[in-house]
Amino acid sequence: MICVYSIRCLNKEIKKIYIGSTKSLKMREKEHRNCCNRKVNKRLYNFINNNGGWTNWEIIVEIELKEYNKHELKELEQIYINLLEPKLNVNLEVNKIPKWSFFRV
Repeated sequence: MICVYSIRCLNKEIKKIYIGSTKSLKMREKEHRNCCNRKVNKRLYNFINNNGGWTNWEIIVEIELKEYNKHELKELEQIYINLLEPKLNVNLEVNKIPKWSFFRV
């Protein structure tokens, strides 16, 4: 599945989220899960492991694309980052969105 997704805690009191994009959600979810299980030392995985581990988190598809277009996917990811202001993303600027952008918020 080609999509922009969020990772959110099942405990609704925890508001911090992560926004990402992928051309294969199944593979990306597996990578995130493996990083948590291997205790990869990154802000996202440390936070997930300190708040119940991977089983206490879910991946939500924010928007699905029918066809893969890297530019469109990254542009949509940036739009969701701007809208949802995720606190677990290290880089909040995916790409500089050109002025001729397809999508407007």
